[in-house]
This record gives sequence, structure tokens and C-alpha cells, in this order.
Amino acid sequence: MMNRTLLLVLAGAAVLCGSATAAYTALQDDTVNVSAVCVPVEENDRDRAGLAAHLAVVTVDQTLNVAARDGYHESLSRIRLIENLKGTLPAALEVTQTVDRSSAGALVAAADYRQPLLPGHRYVIGIYQHPGPTPDVWLSTQADGDRLDTVRTHWKDAIAHQNPPRSHPHCNDVVTPATAAS
Repeated sequence: MMNRTLLLVLAGAAVLCGSATAAYTALQDDTVNVSAVCVPVEENDRDRAGLAAHLAVVTVDQTLNVAARDGYHESLSRIRLIENLKGTLPAALEVTQTVDRSSAGALVAAADYRQPLLPGHRYVIGIYQHPGPTPDVWLSTQADGDRLDTVRTHWKDAIAHQNPPRSHPHCNDVVTPATAAS
């Protein structure tokens, strides 16, 4: 029994290592169910550039709405295109963005690589797919004033040297029968 338990724990750990979120269940019929969610690698800006269908320099004209969702907030903003860096966005577009709120009610970043889009400011934004009616901005870097040239150069380099989209290893759902001898 000790060997079987150790084998099951090691098998589960191997699958869990590369996944973002996972659940482990030992079933009554001596099977191990390891369910892992596979997510793309976003360790650096070259990874993010490889995942983005569109990267562009934009100015935020207006925050149209901030809606509370289950565990997060979603901001709807109207943006104006300054320059396409990758892909082709239209000259004006409404976009959504997942944000958090500070205790004072201000919009704050929901992730390290995302600045909340605020009216009157310039950003480099990333969008995964071709823009629909309200595409989701999942990457934003502030590019106001003197920062514009630095940020533009940084993202052009990230695009030129982008990594292909990749996933962590062992990220598929797995159900493994525990048939090893004890």
C-alpha cells in the first residue's frame, strides 16, 4: 500500500508541476484523477508579444463603465489608435479590461503586466484575437510623455524577438488507473 500511495502521489505531482491550477482526487476504484488547466506561458514580454494578435499604442478617450463581476471588475473604455505595432486595430474602438478597485475606489491593475486604462493617458495595449465588438485588453503598459519612445522601442523589440505561444508541460486532463503492484 505504501508503494502504491507513493506512486500515486509522484504521478499526481508530475502532472501538477506544469499546470496553473489543478485538482487531485483519489477515487474508490484505485484510479487517480488529475485535472489540470493548461494556460499559455507569459513569463516575459517576448512571450506576451507572441500571444498577442494585436499590439498598439493608443490613447484612452473615456471610461464608459466599470461593472462589478463575480470576484473582479470590468472596465469599458473608448480608445483611439495612435500606432499599430502588431496586427491592425481600427482608428477608434471600445475595449474591456479586468481591473481591481482600491479601497478608495480608484481603478488599479489586476496583474503585474497590466495598467488600468485611464482617460487622457497613452498605453501600449495587447489584444489576443481579432477585435470583436468589445475586445479584451489583457496587456497594457503606460506610455505617457517621455516614456513613449522607450515603451515603443521595448515592444517593437519584443515583437521582433517574440516567442511562439507555448504551454506548460503536462497540462492536459489526465485520468490514470493505479494498476502498479503495491
